[in-house]
Amino acid sequence: MTEATYLQFESLDRPVVLTQAPEIEAMLADVLARWPHHRLPDAPDVPPFVSIAPGSVDGNWTLTARDSAATPRRWDMVNTICDLVAEMAWERLRSEAELLCLHAAAADFGGRLVVFPNARRAGKST
Repeated sequence: MTEATYLQFESLDRPVVLTQAPEIEAMLADVLARWPHHRLPDAPDVPPFVSIAPGSVDGNWTLTARDSAATPRRWDMVNTICDLVAEMAWERLRSEAELLCLHAAAADFGGRLVVFPNARRAGKST
C-alpha cells in the first residue's frame, strides 16, 4: 500500500497530498512553520490541489498541480518546496475569491504608491 499523507492548511479549501514523502513533510514543517496546518486522518472528500511524490530519478520529486494540464514537474527537494509555496498562493486565491493578487512591483514616489503590474521577467525587480 502506498503511504499518502494529506495536509490541510488553514485558509485553503483543498489539501496537499504527499506520497511516500516524509522528507518533504519535515521540510514543510520548517519552511511553513507559521502557516497553521494539520494532518487529515483519512483521504478527504475533495481532491488535493497538489500532489507530491518521489520522482523516477534518485533524489528528485514530482509535483502535480490540480489545475495544470501539463505533465508533472520534476524538481529537487528545495525547488519542490518552492513550487509548492507558489501553488499554495494560487490555492489561497481560489479558496477566497474576494482576494486580489497582483503580479507587480511598487515604489513610493513622494508619498504616493505607484504599482507596476507586468508579466514574469519583465524587469519589475530592477
